[in-house]
Amino acid sequence: MIYIFIDLGANVGQSIDHWKRYKGKDFVNWECYSFEPYELPWNIKDPNVHLIRKTAWIKDGFINLYLTGGRRKLGSSVCKDKKGNTDKFIISTCIDFAIFLNQFKEDYVVLKMNIEGSEYDLIPHLYETKALLIVDEIYVAWHKDKMINITQEHHDRCVKIAEHIIKYIELPEIQHRHPNMFL
Repeated sequence: MIYIFIDLGANVGQSIDHWKRYKGKDFVNWECYSFEPYELPWNIKDPNVHLIRKTAWIKDGFINLYLTGGRRKLGSSVCKDKKGNTDKFIISTCIDFAIFLNQFKEDYVVLKMNIEGSEYDLIPHLYETKALLIVDEIYVAWHKDKMINITQEHHDRCVKIAEHIIKYIELPEIQHRHPNMFL
């Protein structure tokens, strides 16, 4: 069995840094996959950390990646109707994340998800394809308050799906600033 940490919405690598501190000397036993399609600076040089410049999505292909407006300008989302997005977008390669997860069926998988509204598409997809059964722990940052077209019913359904994972933790909105995000 291999220990796998998958970071969806890696930004500049804050979650990997947190995971590394949390795991301490055991970090060397983990293979880490960081998905961040938007070209942000990446300074993590560990040989067991793999940066994937693609969007984790519900199918293979290409998708519009809308850029976040405002003072930060370091974010993006595939959800055009997310509050704070601009009309500016880049085209990103996307992969069917369920297929990606299937390679880890025999491993211990920790999934961190901060994907700016895409969780409302991706979690049901992972459930329907049974790929969510591969995940042992899941950490989710929900963005319902930033989404224009997500109903409370759909949000509750997605939360209920995520809660069926062995270990589920809802992340604070700004999880990369939270010092104990993996406790």
